[in-house]
Amino acid sequence: MSDSESMESLPDLAQCSEQEKEALIVALWAEVQRLRARLATFEAKQQEPVKDAHNSSVPPSRTHKTNFPPGPRTGTHREASVGRAGGGRPLHPAPDHVIIAKANSCPHCGHGVQQADQQLQAVYDKIELPPVKPVITRVQQYGSQCT
Repeated sequence: MSDSESMESLPDLAQCSEQEKEALIVALWAEVQRLRARLATFEAKQQEPVKDAHNSSVPPSRTHKTNFPPGPRTGTHREASVGRAGGGRPLHPAPDHVIIAKANSCPHCGHGVQQADQQLQAVYDKIELPPVKPVITRVQQYGSQCT
């Protein structure tokens, strides 16, 4: 059996001569030794510590996070987020502008709706900061030489 011949399937051993059988045994022995060496490198690599953010330059986002049971909450209790029932910022007592937004037509079918039938759905304050305007101070500095 030649080196260029593929070993996809076992040849019919009854048809092989003693020399071909010996060549097959030598080739298979070499393949077994090569695979053992490859397996040894994989097993050695498996024994190495896992690289994570604590022992290498791997970023913390790539480090496996273990499932820790949640501990007791510490610190102050945080209020609910804006938009959730029972939480959010209180309404300002004196807003600068009030917008009353009532629908003229149904957003689904397009038919007109009565203004008197509409009920208040939500109230919120939209806070906008005024544009930042720089304060420019021109300095005129005078000087002279004494005579």
